[in-house]
Amino acid sequence: MRLYTNCHNCRKEIKFSTSEPDRVELSKSKGEKIELNCNYCGQKDFYHVNKIKATESKTAQVTGLIIFIIGTPLTFYLIWDYTFRVAHIDAIVGLIGIIGVPLMVYSIINMEQKRKVRLFNMYKISESIK
Repeated sequence: MRLYTNCHNCRKEIKFSTSEPDRVELSKSKGEKIELNCNYCGQKDFYHVNKIKATESKTAQVTGLIIFIIGTPLTFYLIWDYTFRVAHIDAIVGLIGIIGVPLMVYSIINMEQKRKVRLFNMYKISESIK
């Protein structure tokens, strides 16, 4: 999950990462207003946690895709001899499993990213008036 907001000065995107799963945990660890530095114009400013949005991490998607692309041929290679020694129906089930396991890992990674982003963006904390 990647967090971002827009710079108050130049409106460019300010990206940052954190391990907190939602806005409440983010505000507990870093405060209700977080100081961020814009990489484009260099201005430091405070941003309320409700102005911060989450999007899916490209790193997690690429990792899942690599697992799928490398995992399928690797699994196929590891069970090649066994698959074609058995009856035809077992070979078909084996081939489905060869593709299914890496695909399932890829799908789980993507679903988890979408769930994290949805939970982060869904809830906002109430702003205190000072």
